[in-house]
Amino acid sequence: GRLEGAYLSLRGSETWGGRPGGMMAGEEAALRERGAAFEKPDAPALVSAGFARHWPHGRGLFESSSGGLLIRVNDSDHVQFTVRRADGNLKEAFEVFAEAERLLEGALRQRGGHGYARD
Repeated sequence: GRLEGAYLSLRGSETWGGRPGGMMAGEEAALRERGAAFEKPDAPALVSAGFARHWPHGRGLFESSSGGLLIRVNDSDHVQFTVRRADGNLKEAFEVFAEAERLLEGALRQRGGHGYARD
């Protein structure tokens, strides 16, 4: 379906057992070309606030096979959803976001009994 895709942990990360070592260099380069790659924070304010702590571990992204949905995990936000559509159909973009968000929260509840932290 429209939400099928793959999770890629950052290159060098050992925190996701599904792919030790994270994404390959070519995958990272392709993400960078599309403007979707993570960049290690180097601004002093971000570093002192802990944004680069344990880099690159615990960070990654899910990208749908179509490239229309990107979910970034533990970048500057805990979770960031991005839906891209070439046709400008805002209703369809919101439906993709809402379905992905609902499925993610359901998976969180199923695994740990809780959804998103709201505070």
